Amino acid sequence: KVEFKSIALACSASPRPLPPPLQLLNSKTFQLKQLRREVADLLKADKEDSARIRVEAVLREESLLQAFDILELHLELVGVRATLLEKVETAPEDMVEALSSLVFAAPRLGDDLLPELTVLKQMLARKFGREYAEEACDEATATSKWRVSERLVGLLAVGVPAPEAKAAALAAIAAEFGGVEFDEKAAVEDMRKKGGGGGSGGGGGVGLLAKDPKAAKKKKEEEEKADKAEEEEEEERENLPAPPSG
Repeated sequence: KVEFKSIALACSASPRPLPPPLQLLNSKTFQLKQLRREVADLLKADKEDSARIRVEAVLREESLLQAFDILELHLELVGVRATLLEKVETAPEDMVEALSSLVFAAPRLGDDLLPELTVLKQMLARKFGREYAEEACDEATATSKWRVSERLVGLLAVGVPAPEAKAAALAAIAAEFGGVEFDEKAAVEDMRKKGGGGGSGGGGGVGLLAKDPKAAKKKKEEEEKADKAEEEEEEERENLPAPPSG
């Protein structure tokens, strides 16, 4: 029997309703402030290329904090309905997004930041099936079949932030700390000339990616449609009668 009550009990012990723990959020918030100050210092020192690289870490932390907010709401729902989840055989209709989002986030956050998510994913896999857990983790089926929000997928996606996102973040930091002149438009143009990432090195970012999730989904659908059409044409060619032998 899957004991969802254990999740609820773990949540009630936290100052917040559910994980992520308050200590983790405080740490991430403090780290974000430090990163923003470091970027501001680089801009003041006229080291914009270095600031462009460092700001990717700022975007990553901001995306993680936004993802934590989403996951906290989903975890709260699990805690409130722990008893119900023990009794049902299929996921309640109004809990599919919450449960699937938690499963989706587990391999992306659980090992390093939120081990509770890994435990919860295992519980849900035993409850609703291994195939469900695998599909909810897979970007190809997470949103289309199991209703994981595209926003969460984008926030947890790993890649290089778009020049516009980096320039906007740099402009915001320059305005926040003052004493720095920053031309956002010129920075975007320069980063595009240098290959999108801007600066002399890359870096993984989370969320705010150059690839829009909706555009990526549309592109994937178009590719699948083209593949299907090609398969149908190939099948038609195979079914054509063989030419008469000489």
